[in-house]
Amino acid sequence: QIRIVCSVESSEYHGYQIQANLYSYHDTNQSQHGAMWTRLMTSSEPDDMSDMFPTFHAKRHPYSYRYSPLNKADVTAKWFASVNAPGPNEVIVMLDPDNWLLQPLGKYAAQVSPGRALAEAAWFNGQSTLVRKLWNKFCRANCESAKLDMAAVPYFIHSSDLAKLAPLWKEYCLIMSYQLASEAAMAKEFHSLQITWCIEMFAYVFAAAELGIRHTIDHNLQVRDVDGLPREEILAIMPMIHIGRAWFPPDYKPGAIWHHTEGAAWKHHGAQVWCKCNYTSSNIIPWPIPEGVQFVSRHTLRILHDAREFFGPMPVSKYRVSGMAYAHGYP
Repeated sequence: QIRIVCSVESSEYHGYQIQANLYSYHDTNQSQHGAMWTRLMTSSEPDDMSDMFPTFHAKRHPYSYRYSPLNKADVTAKWFASVNAPGPNEVIVMLDPDNWLLQPLGKYAAQVSPGRALAEAAWFNGQSTLVRKLWNKFCRANCESAKLDMAAVPYFIHSSDLAKLAPLWKEYCLIMSYQLASEAAMAKEFHSLQITWCIEMFAYVFAAAELGIRHTIDHNLQVRDVDGLPREEILAIMPMIHIGRAWFPPDYKPGAIWHHTEGAAWKHHGAQVWCKCNYTSSNIIPWPIPEGVQFVSRHTLRILHDAREFFGPMPVSKYRVSGMAYAHGYP
């Protein structure tokens, strides 16, 4: 049994991403390959999408107002501690809400067993020495012998392992966050690890290291919008994209109505017409897609468009705010 999960808040920002995430689950026939889908939501109550989008919700940890990525470890730990916990023999596929599926995941889940997980290579994969230094600062067991697998989403992990890992993941998040808040030199020392934002990623790596849960690292579980594209034969079997921005060919004149003034650093990809960083991202979806649009942009806009056609407009309610506060999560 495969269980695909995403950690979210109830917001406009996460709302349209979850529409697209679940749509991509259906579009790739994941259920025919033994998969289920669950939204792990940090919120004081179920929201108005909970009936359509299978959801476990848990109240937020107070520190998440200061460091929102804590939500992922926190809600996962609370899920496993609840009566709605997954079964003891599931493969949990933990995505970000902006991971949208292109292929069935069964062959990747088949590589997972207790003690042996699978994950994408983290962006800090080439900084193992500095990550080891951070580990030595916070480790509590297996300090010298631990293997630090530079893992990032998507995580494919056995439910019996994640049940043990999730509370430690949360614990490391809080320990490192508290230390960072009190030790000014830490941010400078580990600046190249983007420590102020990526603590939860290192917390996951460290929790797995303490428990001895090994991760096979795969460099082709996803392709990001800003990455260089792999060979065509790799793209043809790429299981998912990690979205962020979309570009049209700069000479496509009808696309000028969607051109952004933001994003000049990425102009080598084309003319930017959509970005999740823009508060219009839920409601302005460039369409149709012209010829010559690169792989990630094409699938980003296709899934966005088709998900909105399938699910309809985002509900207008107290659970999400539009405009500049579109990323604000319901308490």
